[in-house]
Amino acid sequence: MKKEHIEKMSIQELEKKTKTYKMATIVLSILVLIMFVASFLNYQESGLSFPVFMPFFFVPMVIINRMTFLKLQKELKSSQKGLKIKVFFDYASFDFVRKNI
Repeated sequence: MKKEHIEKMSIQELEKKTKTYKMATIVLSILVLIMFVASFLNYQESGLSFPVFMPFFFVPMVIINRMTFLKLQKELKSSQKGLKIKVFFDYASFDFVRKNI
């Protein structure tokens, strides 16, 4: 799988990926929570067995998705901030040129 550099992505791509990772993290978190409830109920019925530990194997996936989401969100904010500064300076230089003509 090709590794993508988030610094080189456009704002639209960052927004799309951020939205995707946010939704994936929420869905995974809900599923892991359901797994914890089911494993607790299984523990109550049959005692300690392998299915009781299953949710713990999926927690790292939730953590990695959350960290990726936060990185994407941070990069998106910095890209949007950089775009606002660039637009401001472009407008300011245009205004300066227009006044001096």
